[in-house]
Amino acid sequence: MVNRTLDSARIAAGLAGESGMVVGVESISQADLVVNATSVGMDGSATPTGTPCEPSLLQSGQILIDLIYHPAQTEFMREAQRIGCQVSNGVSMLIHQAGVAFEIWTGEKAPLEAMTEAVMSALQG
Repeated sequence: MVNRTLDSARIAAGLAGESGMVVGVESISQADLVVNATSVGMDGSATPTGTPCEPSLLQSGQILIDLIYHPAQTEFMREAQRIGCQVSNGVSMLIHQAGVAFEIWTGEKAPLEAMTEAVMSALQG
């Protein structure tokens, strides 16, 4: 777990049990999976451009998930792809979180296909 504050990193790493550990940003190059959970690069955020860390820390073959969903591809994702990473954005997580909330509130199965179409339409417009 890499975080701007050590206490937050410890709390988040603790959620992973024995496999959770706090490391410095330079350790990103050793990870198989890198998840950006910051708002850096998201349209409308305080930092709509830039990357959460130096892309040069990434390695070919890593998986990068940038939880941002607008724009569909961030600068961080573009740089990671150029390096040879497999990338994905946060649209799927957004939809599935909404699906879980829908099921909790209504007691009915979420219409994920319709929700996906609505999200994609909204993001394109």
